[in-house]
Amino acid sequence: MPSSLPSKRAVLHRWDGVDRARDLAAHYVLSVARAVATLLPDRPRRHTAKLLGGLGPIPGTLENDWSARPTPQHPRPIVLLHGTNDTSAAFADLAQALRKHGYAVFAIDYGKERISARGRSGGAGTGDIFDSAPQIAAFIDKVLSTTGAERVDLVGHSQGGLHAHAFIRGAGRFDRPGHAGAHDVGRVVTLGSTVHGASPLGSLDQLAHARGVVPVLDTFLGPSARQQVRGSDVLAWLAAEADTAQDVGYTAIASRFDHTVRPPSAQHLAPGPNVRNIWLQDVEPDSTTSHAALPRDPTVIGLVLEALQG
Repeated sequence: MPSSLPSKRAVLHRWDGVDRARDLAAHYVLSVARAVATLLPDRPRRHTAKLLGGLGPIPGTLENDWSARPTPQHPRPIVLLHGTNDTSAAFADLAQALRKHGYAVFAIDYGKERISARGRSGGAGTGDIFDSAPQIAAFIDKVLSTTGAERVDLVGHSQGGLHAHAFIRGAGRFDRPGHAGAHDVGRVVTLGSTVHGASPLGSLDQLAHARGVVPVLDTFLGPSARQQVRGSDVLAWLAAEADTAQDVGYTAIASRFDHTVRPPSAQHLAPGPNVRNIWLQDVEPDSTTSHAALPRDPTVIGLVLEALQG
């Protein structure tokens, strides 16, 4: 075979890259189409919702039982942090499993705004990330004071994983020097976290932060979407220090079929004695679970339980 011909592996790798680029493009086109459709009058909006498989997040919220208390077996309450354009209802299956195992579980719907098309569609987590951080910090403070626990464990999906790291670094408590969240957290479990950002455009990611592009993206998707694209001020602040805090345990779960937070390897953390990075497909080889489905995946739920018991 002439040396100028590409190998079979190179050809397959190239086609795999084309497939991934196509899937990624389809995801963002669908996201924008859903956001635009929320601006339509009622009747065409409902019709378009059927064509697009819905326009927003899972409706409803996860009900908090403020009488729940930690136990000697599970001394830290669990706080669930949802992702972008989502609600706490996304954690219904996970919360049920955690409560069945005796955990005190709480969830917050943070980052609500009514300026963007996404925000008006009913999703949470679309607001400015630095504005959401104090909401999350206040909620964690309420969980600690209500339950009498010394620390909580945080489980975050997508943007929720970013917020778990941000809280530990002191986000939401900038007015209280010396009260960094690392003192209040025992373990962090992330599912498809954007702590290192997403790279939807590769070398062109900076376009998302261009002066003329920012207001357009924010109008349709909300500020948090742009802030999770590499090159943002939020990600620069997070990257200024190490991924982890010494006295906190970390588990980062990612799916190789995640076409939302690309590349999926960015969801994992720098190696360390208190870090466990998991590929879902290393546990369940046939899994094709996508980004949005991570909180509801039975294998992922099992991994979360295992991580919290660790």
